[in-house]
Amino acid sequence: MDRHYIIIEKKVNQLQKKQPTGEILLHTDKIRYQPGEDIWIKGYVHSQVPDQPSIEKEVYLRLADEKEYDIYYLRYPLQDNTFNACLNIPGNIRQGKYSLVSYTAQQTGDAKGKAFIQHVFISDEWHSVFINR
Repeated sequence: MDRHYIIIEKKVNQLQKKQPTGEILLHTDKIRYQPGEDIWIKGYVHSQVPDQPSIEKEVYLRLADEKEYDIYYLRYPLQDNTFNACLNIPGNIRQGKYSLVSYTAQQTGDAKGKAFIQHVFISDEWHSVFINR
């Protein structure tokens, strides 16, 4: 193995121990919603380094459509590495598949690679969401 690679790997491991970033897990009350309903969300952040608390103080939460247009873009403070959120779905929203995307400040440079993504479906008629998908 290349000596320079070993040195870089060692430095990265030391940095992670000093400033462990957090991984996010979200769960919602359900995955299918109608316009005007609330999406209830519970989020958890845990350190990627065992036995090290996460340094994260807040998380970012987005609700985006299939073209990645933001319906909501919010920031939530963490309390004991958790957060709660309630998003009201606009009454005039188009039906379709949406993404709840959550990431930390440490992950903003690479949000796509490390963000937690959960899909939700919004429709007045449940069966129409799944046709032609």
